[in-house]
Amino acid sequence: MQEGFRAAAYIPMVNSYIENESKKTLTELTEKYSRLRRGNVKLMLPEEPMTKQDVMAKITEFCAGSRKHYTDGGNVSGALYCSDDSHWEFIAEIMKKSIVSNPLFIDEFIWVTQLEAEIIRWTLDLYHGDKNACGIVT
Repeated sequence: MQEGFRAAAYIPMVNSYIENESKKTLTELTEKYSRLRRGNVKLMLPEEPMTKQDVMAKITEFCAGSRKHYTDGGNVSGALYCSDDSHWEFIAEIMKKSIVSNPLFIDEFIWVTQLEAEIIRWTLDLYHGDKNACGIVT
């Protein structure tokens, strides 16, 4: 089936239609997101540094606009799997405790590689991987 679609792209009329639709979609998306970002984009590095409060206010503002898509009846399929704020507060606490970890320094952060090994083993078990199967966490 997929080969048929690929072959159809070699038909001049079909190829022309695909190219026109692709250009139209690219133009529409470029215009939409340019319009939405207009006035918010900093084109140059500011002369004066932002304060922590300014950075937090900007992020809070940005995030408030997104919340409607995954709370109060909104549903972003595949992007967020949980809209429970207590879950994300838990994740944030974990991140605060572990944000400076670097598994490249295994002596100092051996626990990270242990967690990686556990995640890989659990996933292999779910997919019936044998003792020779392996994986990596990125």
